[in-house]
Amino acid sequence: MTFLPVIERELRVASRKRGTFWMRVIAALVAVVIGVGFMIIMRIAGSGVSGLGDALFSVLSWFALVGALSAGLFFTADCLSEEKREGTLGFLFLTDLKGYDVAGGKMAVSSLRVSFALLAIFPVLAVTVLLGSVGGAQIFKTLLALMNALFVSLAAGLFVSSLSREAQKALAGTLFLMLLLIFGGSAADRAMAWARNGRYLTVFTLASPGFVFTQAQAWGRSEFWPALGVTQAIGWICLALASWLAPRTWQEKPKRRTVGTSQDWWRYGSTARRARLRAKLLSVNPIEWLALRECWQTVVAWGIVAVEAAGLLLLAWAQVPPAFWVVWSGLQSVAALIFYVWIASQACRLFVDTRRSGFLSCVLGTPFPLGSVITGQWRALCRMFGPPATAYLVLQLLSAVMVGRATAQMTAAFTPPPMVTTTTVNSNGVTTTTVTTNVTTVAMPPAAAAMLKTARMVVIVSVITKTIGSVGTFAALAWVGMWMGMTSKNNGLALLKTLVFVIVVPSMVIGFVASFVSFLVILPNIARLMAKASVAGGPGGAAAGSAMSSSMMLMPLVSAGVSLLLMLAVDGWLIYYARRRLLASLREEAGRPGLEPAPLTPLPPFPPPVAPIQAG
Repeated sequence: MTFLPVIERELRVASRKRGTFWMRVIAALVAVVIGVGFMIIMRIAGSGVSGLGDALFSVLSWFALVGALSAGLFFTADCLSEEKREGTLGFLFLTDLKGYDVAGGKMAVSSLRVSFALLAIFPVLAVTVLLGSVGGAQIFKTLLALMNALFVSLAAGLFVSSLSREAQKALAGTLFLMLLLIFGGSAADRAMAWARNGRYLTVFTLASPGFVFTQAQAWGRSEFWPALGVTQAIGWICLALASWLAPRTWQEKPKRRTVGTSQDWWRYGSTARRARLRAKLLSVNPIEWLALRECWQTVVAWGIVAVEAAGLLLLAWAQVPPAFWVVWSGLQSVAALIFYVWIASQACRLFVDTRRSGFLSCVLGTPFPLGSVITGQWRALCRMFGPPATAYLVLQLLSAVMVGRATAQMTAAFTPPPMVTTTTVNSNGVTTTTVTTNVTTVAMPPAAAAMLKTARMVVIVSVITKTIGSVGTFAALAWVGMWMGMTSKNNGLALLKTLVFVIVVPSMVIGFVASFVSFLVILPNIARLMAKASVAGGPGGAAAGSAMSSSMMLMPLVSAGVSLLLMLAVDGWLIYYARRRLLASLREEAGRPGLEPAPLTPLPPFPPPVAPIQAG
């Protein structure tokens, strides 16, 4: 008897897949390319190799952490729920298999590809030890923290998948659970410290896999091992719950539902809304009507915008310290991530579901125009996410002004006050020079004022360029998501490919090119000012030093402008390519089933009959 037969079988199948090999190779190539590009930028900047190891290790490890934490969203969030929708999960429990066999098998096959990809990055991370500033203990703890984050993410996705039946709800639940694990504990501890006016204690923060990662890179005594134990316990609890729930939640229980129930109202809206939408769109474009039937995505998107607007008004009214606005900019990045994932998932979902069920093939078999299928989905996405996304971008622009003001205040707090030089001559003819700090001076020196103005302008321009680029990113996510939904077998894989091709890969390439161009543009001017400051003395040298500081602060402006141009160009090309591919091969892809069964091996032919042997 084989112990855990499903896990063994799934591991054997996954290890022979072509995607497992290529994912490992691509992860190693990406790590090498990032390392080489980072070394080139550091070389151009003239920073030397003293801090290259630590900087490269931080960049690669944070990239790996993001990938590990998001693995559950793409690989395990829809593994059990997909089996429930297809009705194949119940067949497994007709045998003597247990819940831990099925859950463990899904966990094994989902984790194998990501684990191999993560292991392929580890040698590149270990190279940073040879560059200096990184110790062996730091490497060991960081690798352990990355594997721990991967396990917690996959277990959390498997737990949510055991409770869900629909792909969209499973993805949303996994995303919410991971955000709660990563940021919820720290927020709870800070709220408790603020309520009792005491110091910050890490109690609930120990449940965050991100906190384990940060403690792995801390020098000296840290809370790495307690946090690692707590997160491991959470991961195993999620896996145990998924094993217990899998044989108990696969049945589709019949429900007597009427049109006026609260569940129907939350999902489809009121009866009047449904009748109005049907009369308006069904005769014009049935694909657009089908994509717009569910209205809860729009309600949740408007809820996120309302929460962000309330937070912005509260911070502006309470006149909080400038550090709060830095935290607020981080929360805005989380809200942008939610919008990106949501739009990409909804763009993939319609084509994945209709192609797997055969509905899209039936529609294309009618005289319904081919282009109207794509146009209907695009118009539905614009009507569903266009208004809340526009409101979010407006709030982002308003926040840019407040964040720029807070940055200027924080820069002014670190700006030293002007010095006053006093020269006295005593009776013996000895000259004494005294330098004191003039704390009573209210007027800021011109150099410091120019630096503050530049800092504020850098923040505002960066947010404006990011907002303009977000419009193109939203459109690219919609079009590439539709194309990936046509060519992928499930929603999770389509979402992963959409985010990789639209956000991950372009961000890395554009970031490297923009940094390279900004260094080439700014560094000659900085070198000239440095030479002038070293030769000139007195006020001339001080003016050259101030101009050099202003030039260095202008580097983010050049990088933001180059990034915006490249981002718009890449998004435009992705939209054009995805639309062209959809129009060219939509009918062919719609006829291809989502899960192609393996061809059956033909039976060998029967041997020809042998003639009887006659006696004599």
